Amino acid sequence: MRVFCFADGEYEGRFGGGGKGVTYRLYMADRKYHLIPHLYCVFGDTLIEADTGRILRSEDETVREGGIRVLMAFYTALDEELHFSSEDVCIFHDFACFYALKHVAPHIDLTAAVYHGQGSLFYEAESFGLQPDEEYREKTRTLTEYVLSGAQMICFPSAGAREAFLATSEEGIRRLLDDCHGRILYNGCLPDARAAEAADHDVFKWIESRDHAGRIFVSVAVLNEAKGVERLPDFFADYGKTHDYLWIIVGNGAMGDRLKEGIERLGDHVFWIRESVPNEVIIRLYQKADYYILAHRISIFDFATIEAMHMGAVPVLSEVGGNKEMICDGNGFFLPEDLRDSSGFAAWEEQQDPALLKQKNIDIARGRFSDRSMLETYRELAEELGSYREKRDLLLIVPDLELNGAQVVLKELLELPYFADKTIDLISPSKGAYGRVYREKGIRVLIRPYIAGDESFREHLIRDYERVLVNTSSCNMYLMYFLNTRVPVLFWLHETFTQLQQSQEAFLDPRLYSKNIRLLGVTQDVLTGIAERFGGISADLLPMPVADVREEREPAMTGIAPELADRIRGKVLFFFPAAYTIIKGQDVLLQAILKLPAEYRAKAHFVLCGYRLPGQESYYRSLKDLCARFPEVTMLDQLPREEVYNWYRLADCVLATSRVDATPTSIVEAMMFGRIVLVSDAAGISRYLTDCVNAFVFPSENEEELMKRLMLIIHDPDQLKQMGEKARTVYEEFFSPAVVNELVEEYASDRNGGGNGCG
Repeated sequence: MRVFCFADGEYEGRFGGGGKGVTYRLYMADRKYHLIPHLYCVFGDTLIEADTGRILRSEDETVREGGIRVLMAFYTALDEELHFSSEDVCIFHDFACFYALKHVAPHIDLTAAVYHGQGSLFYEAESFGLQPDEEYREKTRTLTEYVLSGAQMICFPSAGAREAFLATSEEGIRRLLDDCHGRILYNGCLPDARAAEAADHDVFKWIESRDHAGRIFVSVAVLNEAKGVERLPDFFADYGKTHDYLWIIVGNGAMGDRLKEGIERLGDHVFWIRESVPNEVIIRLYQKADYYILAHRISIFDFATIEAMHMGAVPVLSEVGGNKEMICDGNGFFLPEDLRDSSGFAAWEEQQDPALLKQKNIDIARGRFSDRSMLETYRELAEELGSYREKRDLLLIVPDLELNGAQVVLKELLELPYFADKTIDLISPSKGAYGRVYREKGIRVLIRPYIAGDESFREHLIRDYERVLVNTSSCNMYLMYFLNTRVPVLFWLHETFTQLQQSQEAFLDPRLYSKNIRLLGVTQDVLTGIAERFGGISADLLPMPVADVREEREPAMTGIAPELADRIRGKVLFFFPAAYTIIKGQDVLLQAILKLPAEYRAKAHFVLCGYRLPGQESYYRSLKDLCARFPEVTMLDQLPREEVYNWYRLADCVLATSRVDATPTSIVEAMMFGRIVLVSDAAGISRYLTDCVNAFVFPSENEEELMKRLMLIIHDPDQLKQMGEKARTVYEEFFSPAVVNELVEEYASDRNGGGNGCG
């Protein structure tokens, strides 16, 4: 396994901060400790092989100008030399590098992006005084969305850095990051104290020339808004009233003029080094300093602070971001919000033992923030990414990770005993909120769109997985990886056969029916349709399992808004949980309610809940407009599972008026609870039910027939409760976990896949 670390910017061969600085520090640390085999550090114009020290440099002088197109040209040349593979682990310290390499080698997927910026890309540009415009905002938003959507992991150098990124990003970016898996990768270093002893600069002569008995403060930073150095003159103006001190500043930048104005009132207590100086000079300053002081507005996890702590300088910082992870054990002081008041610091300082405080910071830095500890965290990151190439029991392939019926059904399936001891990976072409749910179950999630002709990835799948479960027909393209191989594939279709014919023409491709691919349908409708359409092609039944939680607790009105509780009390309660989409047919129900005689409507209440699907906004608004006409109807947003379960327990009847549907999860759950169910005959589950015997089934989109059945239920729901118990029997026979688990074990035991043998 090769590990590549990418950073933007020209290779300088010296220590620094940001993505380029971290990459160089990783290279130097690995040269010392040799913890990451086959490590390559790639800068904007140079590749260094850490194992051997071999260097490849770009001969294109335009590399010095930077930019994504220039990076792409350099990476293209590297690809010709190194042949980037889907087996390579790629860690990106600048978002531009991820974008560039994915366009050169789209098959790489063991990827992590580490964000070192001080807030969002746009905020960071503002803090450096670059005055970015709206076009720049849009470009940085697009780049950020691309990286957050595509990288397997999004990492930060501190929890505070992640907070700062969220705080300065737009809502859409924040939602994307919430769906991302990641790690905190603390920076680390081990400054060369011996080399620093020989460092020379006028500042040391200045210190020696001063006749003072006070403390020495040092600030090393780019002078931008985030670092807040220009705020510190207020602090020293107050502190200097009662204490002697020296303050040494190293840095320059957009806030330099404001800093100059501030320090003019501090007299000769300040020495400001504006030019760039060797790292040895800075390390020697830390050796002489008592305190390292900065008044960050935003802090990620500054290398300068860590270097200062290594030399025993005590951190005095604002209480923001990553600073809270460096002052973590009484080893420093957090500045007050009002920097004009230094009394708190002065009182704290009086209580400290300087020698003990100095040693505490040295111990913390060497233990938590050393160059070796940083290298070890990156080794762990590389190992986690590389573990996606280890042999596993089962691969799940899903169409997305959004919260929808397909995810709920798959999650229920994975609760079966068969899966309890299995090692499982999951592939999705995109991220979503459900990724976190799978990870919490111990399932590794890989974001990987289907790429035709990617033989390296195909070989990995065939080699490393014992069995594959493809969840819904939307993933049919992934079957191409497994055609005529020895890997048994279970292709689980959740749709009705009508849906498959209408929207999944690729599913009908006869090449998909090789002997190792077994078709499974969630309802009998799919099996019958496939048999009639293809003759020799067959499929097996695998219903969706639903856990039996009927007896766990009693229904409760607590947790329901008092106004709604008053409206439903004493009424016949209908419950309709489903995504607000035209397929689910909530409008059909509302039209039937409109036709109900007023005296029936007055005896009932209808509660709808669900999530709003993108692209269905106008449909949702039309439902809201209709509901506004009926005080007997309440529309709720998506509810947590326990609240949905409580509504099942409270309800007299659960509805699914779908225009087309396979097995509405809500109906199976309602049958488990022994509720009366009312469904359209367009739902595949209706094949298990008999109208007016164990359920009510009405012709799809027939509002009159739906209204008649509503009237029957409203007239005497108690007399019809036995119908709910008969529906419970259907659940036990077809959808209980024990029954479905037996089927899974039967299908999984067939090493040949149980397919149709066309391949």
